[in-house]
Amino acid sequence: MNTSITLEYVDASYLLELSETFNTIDISGIYQITGTVSQLKSILATEKFIGISPTDIFGEPSQSFVIIGPKDDEEIEILSSHGLNIVI
Repeated sequence: MNTSITLEYVDASYLLELSETFNTIDISGIYQITGTVSQLKSILATEKFIGISPTDIFGEPSQSFVIIGPKDDEEIEILSSHGLNIVI
């Protein structure tokens, strides 16, 4: 089964719960995902999520990943290396 998320602000734990039910989850409509470093890395690691894009077709920021909880520079660098807009 496939689904598409149209909420602007989503908690990463919600997306990970959905990944247990759906084969493909389109998150291109999400503006901001909030979660721990571990949750955000899990979202990036699975191939179930499509539509992860830091910019829109005009090159403007379209998605942000807000990190909550403990984090270090190395973890932020790993997430940033995917071209993501990281908010601390």
